[in-house]
Amino acid sequence: MFIVGISGPTGSGKTKMLEEIVGTLCEKGFRVGVVKCTNLEKFDVKGKDTQRLRAHGAEFAVGLASSESVVFMERKEFWNIIDLIPTVDILLVEGCSEVKIPRIGKEIKWDGNIENFLIQIRKFPQRSMVSLYVNGSKIPLNRFTSNLLRNLLTSFASTLKGVDKVKNMEIKIVLDTSNGELQT
Repeated sequence: MFIVGISGPTGSGKTKMLEEIVGTLCEKGFRVGVVKCTNLEKFDVKGKDTQRLRAHGAEFAVGLASSESVVFMERKEFWNIIDLIPTVDILLVEGCSEVKIPRIGKEIKWDGNIENFLIQIRKFPQRSMVSLYVNGSKIPLNRFTSNLLRNLLTSFASTLKGVDKVKNMEIKIVLDTSNGELQT
């Protein structure tokens, strides 16, 4: 996953630029995610159910509507939140200027040409994503454990006959301990 940020003052056109980039990337078949950092104290509206339940001690509240979901929880560090979200090809980050990631307008130039944009972001390292699910529940992994699993699994898989030596690989292992069989 490539992570690219954009920073700038309010009203400078960051969101408009991201709309253009997101739309073009999605048209080309990329899976795109967006993280928005804000100076607002809270997104959750005072007096609404999720806020009221969290005020009474719930660690998080999830809202499920007919066409979207939202999770409210105490503020987490940027990289901890990244570990919780679904994997995408490109994650665009608006704001979060304290996070050290390549940024449009600094390391990356946006000239309206998506091909130039893709060439530039490919010069930066990707963030490898490792997700561990046990019985359908995602288990949070710290960076050390995530890196350990990634290195172990990619090293193992790359030695197997029939596995192409590719830079980016997705590995899925399903272990069913009810009958002791390992399925892929």
